[in-house]
Amino acid sequence: MRRDLPRAVGRTSRAAPAAAAARPRPRAVDGLPALQRAAGNRAVAGLLAARSGATVVQRYETEEHATLGAPGTRVTVAGIDMTQGEMITMGDFFTGVDQMEAHPQQVRDVLAAIRRGGAGTADWQRATGGRYLELATANQAHFGPPNAALVPVSGTSTADHRAAFVAGHSRALWESALGHPDVAQRHNSFAGHFLTDAFAAGHVVNKADVMARFAARLTDADAFLSAVAARAWAIPGVVATMSRYEENSTPLHLDFDTQGMFERFLKGVSEAKPELVPNSIAKVVHDVLNGLAGDASVGGLDVANDRGDTWRLSGDGTLARSPDTQRIAAAAVAQSNANLAAVAGTGAPAMTPERTDALVASVWTFVPHPTAAGTAQIDAIVGRLTDPANAALVDAFAQLIAGNLDAIVEGATALGKIRPIPPSLLEEAQRGWQRLNDWRTWAGAAGVQVP
Repeated sequence: MRRDLPRAVGRTSRAAPAAAAARPRPRAVDGLPALQRAAGNRAVAGLLAARSGATVVQRYETEEHATLGAPGTRVTVAGIDMTQGEMITMGDFFTGVDQMEAHPQQVRDVLAAIRRGGAGTADWQRATGGRYLELATANQAHFGPPNAALVPVSGTSTADHRAAFVAGHSRALWESALGHPDVAQRHNSFAGHFLTDAFAAGHVVNKADVMARFAARLTDADAFLSAVAARAWAIPGVVATMSRYEENSTPLHLDFDTQGMFERFLKGVSEAKPELVPNSIAKVVHDVLNGLAGDASVGGLDVANDRGDTWRLSGDGTLARSPDTQRIAAAAVAQSNANLAAVAGTGAPAMTPERTDALVASVWTFVPHPTAAGTAQIDAIVGRLTDPANAALVDAFAQLIAGNLDAIVEGATALGKIRPIPPSLLEEAQRGWQRLNDWRTWAGAAGVQVP
């Protein structure tokens, strides 16, 4: 609002917390039945129930990754001892073993948070010196290779979990052959992060191709963000959060206390961070695929592997629902360990490209790929959730924005785009709002019609 306006007038449009809490809950989501048939009612319900505290991170829960290491196998990095499972989790916090060795205190902090349990995004940010969310966004290496049978290949993919595992396991085999077992296991266990990512339903698709498919279908970005803003504005908590901030990029310092201003805010964030929207679309697809295991009528993504196993794959947050996924993923990690033992001390000449390829293949033979039924599941979900006009996508995106709004406004504040409203002005606005409500109450009791 303009600073030269009388404050009692210029701030009374701000919704007080009590008023925000009294706003009606969002109405039933239109267009969900088709998505629910494809993804399962519980999976969609879980996605749409996301609230404050959710993150944009696309990964197995830390505890899930840790359960897939071989019992009794220890790893030492930067002088710090941990289980293989704990080392497997490190792929979410570091770019590689070298970075871990360069930042031993960060390794200690991450490991301490893992062992405490219950850590959230803020904890991981502190433990990694602020790199965590950056890694969580630039995470193509955690997703599957391009596969035209699942998503049209865009040619924009720069990394995938198979390539990341092959690079790490090949390095580990070489170190083992040279007689460096500790170094070998560091690289092997870190590579195990990408191997175990391949056992999550939400990571079967190629992330870059999902984003590219949405981009190809997006003909009116403003209209899409307007629809998302309208949905998000009705979600409890959004009004209360945004009403604490004002614009910082113009002399007017307009408040974000209306749907129109919130829409303006989202569009400004999208312009400042162009990766936000496509990454969020990939996140929505990722969550629904992982959530298939949460619906008893679906049970997971239909998959098979080259060993002849067939089962229903779980995903991030649903690993415990699929004993088959746990068993087969753990067997893949065990095979990677066995490969190190098979070449230990054999010397560099023994590690021919053919030998390396055969050993990598002996691990990858455990990895799932969608069956015909699984491919149909993915096609239905990706088809709907990369369609900007689909009501289910708009609502899911809005829920994602609402669940991450604290982090979004923190980032926008850091960029200088918005700023918190001074507490004195907030208090004055709340008092003005209360006086207005009191007057309306009095007028109503006196039989006076008020607008």
